[in-house]
Amino acid sequence: MSGAQINNIQKELKIKVIDRSDLILDIFARRAKTAQARTQVELAQYQYILPRLRGMWSHLERQGAGIDLAGPVKRRLKQTVVLFGIKSHCFVKNLLK
Repeated sequence: MSGAQINNIQKELKIKVIDRSDLILDIFARRAKTAQARTQVELAQYQYILPRLRGMWSHLERQGAGIDLAGPVKRRLKQTVVLFGIKSHCFVKNLLK
C-alpha cells in the first residue's frame, strides 16, 4: 500500500492501519536480539518510513486559525528527512564495521 492509501483508509475508518511491510518490520524489531540485528531492523524501518513522511505533520497546518504555518511544517519535515538520512548513514557505517 502507498502512504496515501494508508492515510485515506485511516481517515475513513478512524483507526490505525498497518500494511504488510510495516507489520513484518514490527515483528523483526520485536525479535531482534543482537545489537547488529536491531540496527539492521531500525535501518530498514527508516528506509521504509522516509517516503511516507509527507503527511506526518499535516495536522499542524489546520491549527493555525488564519496563521500561515506551512513554513514551519515544511521546515520540520525537511529536518526530519535530514535526520533520517544522517541516522541511516550512521547505521550503514556501523554495519560495515
